[in-house]
Amino acid sequence: PAHFFCSSRQSRDVLVEDFGVPEERVEVTDDGVRPEFFEQRDPAELRRELGVPVDRTVVVYTGSFLEGKGMRHVYEAMRLLAAREDLLFLLVGYPEEPAKRFVERHGLTSGATVLGEVDYERLPSWLGAADLAVEPKEAGSGEASGKLIHYMGAGLPVVCFDSPNNRSFLGDHGFFAAPGSSTAFAECIGQAAGRSPEAVALRRRHGEANRRRAAERFSWAAGGQTMIAAYRSILGREAPRAEAEG
Repeated sequence: PAHFFCSSRQSRDVLVEDFGVPEERVEVTDDGVRPEFFEQRDPAELRRELGVPVDRTVVVYTGSFLEGKGMRHVYEAMRLLAAREDLLFLLVGYPEEPAKRFVERHGLTSGATVLGEVDYERLPSWLGAADLAVEPKEAGSGEASGKLIHYMGAGLPVVCFDSPNNRSFLGDHGFFAAPGSSTAFAECIGQAAGRSPEAVALRRRHGEANRRRAAERFSWAAGGQTMIAAYRSILGREAPRAEAEG
């Protein structure tokens, strides 16, 4: 191919370092956030509409509940933070039965709601009702982090592991846990979900910064401009070769 588009920096590194593809022929095109994710509604109104308690700090996870996605870290955090009656973990994704069994087996029903799959069009509402989002995926997964930019577009602060990929999305506006440690992940959630005025203000600052960053770098419009620039570069490289062959 004349050019490669990849969805993560890890896949870009594989092409360049393992397969010897020249760097100028590889472009990272992150997932894009649909415009409705940026719409802001009153969180209390959303919670009443969705049946989410208004007096809890809601920690949301979206995606598949699989080992490769780092779900064990979420489960362990739920277990370690079970004494925090002010927290509510909201799990949005699939397969929901194993997640429900974990919640029931560990007596976590009062602090966790397994919502299961929801229509993508309804996802902005569920994110808008949350206070904090979590991304438990580890750096070695080799996958992009599409959920991160949806969290960011919704103006949510994020707890995740400290990795180059997560830093590339969030910059300094994330709550970063020591890589690979479920205990550190849980502690980071606990600190980020504090109820003090200082903790609430920090969440707000991170969330607002994430929304701005998503609009500038990860909106559909921004992604389209990245691809247009790459195609123009491809055409510029191909023109001299075509003339020579002609």
